[in-house]
Amino acid sequence: MPRQKQIPVFDFFRRYIWKYTLYLIFSMLNVYVRTQVKVAGGRTDMVVYMPDTTYILELKVNGTAQEALEQIKQKHYDLPYHTEGNSIVMAGIRFNADTRTIDDWVIEPTP
Repeated sequence: MPRQKQIPVFDFFRRYIWKYTLYLIFSMLNVYVRTQVKVAGGRTDMVVYMPDTTYILELKVNGTAQEALEQIKQKHYDLPYHTEGNSIVMAGIRFNADTRTIDDWVIEPTP
C-alpha cells in the first residue's frame, strides 16, 4: 500500500494559524464568530456575526484576495444567511506567510 503524502507540521501551522489568530481577536472583543462553517458548497473559513451585519471571510495564504472572494461567490457561502434579515458582507483576505502580514483584501456586500 503506497504511503500517503503528509503535510509537515510547520506547513500546517503556517496555513491555519491566521484563522485562529483572527478567531481569538474577535472572541476577545466579545464578537460571536465561527470557523469552518459547513454550507452546501463547502466550508466557510470564518463567519462573524454582528447585530446588523454578517461577515463571511475567506482567508488565503499566498493566494489572492480576489480568489478568496470568488470562492465565496462560486460556492454560495452566503446563501444560509439571507433569511436572517441582516446585511451580508463578503471579504476575501490574503495573508503573506513570508512577511506575516495581511497583504490585500477585497470587500463586497451581497446584492
